[in-house]
Amino acid sequence: MLKLRAARLRLLRDRPFLAAAVWRMPVVERPGLGTMGVSQAWHLYVDPAVVEAWSVEELEGALYHEVCHLLRDHPRRMRALFEKDQERTNAAADLEINDDLLREGMKLPDGTLQPEQFGLQPGLLAEEYFEQLPQTGRQGRGSPKAPQKHGSGAHGHWQPWEDGCADGPSVLEQEAIRRAVAEAAQRCGTAPGHWREWAEVVLQPPKVPWERELRGAVRRLYGLGADADEATYARPARRRLPNVVLPGKEHTAPHIAVVLDSSGSIRTAEW
Repeated sequence: MLKLRAARLRLLRDRPFLAAAVWRMPVVERPGLGTMGVSQAWHLYVDPAVVEAWSVEELEGALYHEVCHLLRDHPRRMRALFEKDQERTNAAADLEINDDLLREGMKLPDGTLQPEQFGLQPGLLAEEYFEQLPQTGRQGRGSPKAPQKHGSGAHGHWQPWEDGCADGPSVLEQEAIRRAVAEAAQRCGTAPGHWREWAEVVLQPPKVPWERELRGAVRRLYGLGADADEATYARPARRRLPNVVLPGKEHTAPHIAVVLDSSGSIRTAEW
């Protein structure tokens, strides 16, 4: 597997921002697999015969392709589409990746799918390619043909040859890896444009609907106030005991304040 290690080093030499993801993918040999594939548990499955047959440059391109499946979150995004049409889903996921890699000048193994083969424009998302590709089994230009082996990292469905290697990074760890790659891509002056665009999306802060959050906060405060009645002797209790004055209860309603920030850091349009 010396050639595969050389391919990995070549990939990280030219694209060091991928290191957090590439080094997280342990290699698992699967003789007879006939290809290279990645699982949703971030394991890289490789047929030793394929490693010997492909050049180092082709192995580099294939490794690049597989890590893109994981970084682009294909296991989650393509899971439902895979249940509708497996071959079309596999083709769509590959097309989303391959057009970018080929534009970078990467050498990919023979038989690599390209959007032009199907009469489609490059630069689309996998979901868009899925809708534009003809359904499997229909005759005509652009029909995905013989099925190819894809790991669950490309579509989110476990494959028989992935048995025994289900342990991998958790969902939170996977997101942390993506964010680490995104931050590295933004710092790397040689990162391709499509990676910079991807990084901007990954690193965007989550959009929180303030109306829903405010409504929930008010409801919680109101409920707390309704239950947190305070004892007071200004209003004696109705219950009476001989020679004893019991305190009554006073309802404490929450007070709401609206604060307007008019400092120089806030633009007028944001008021």
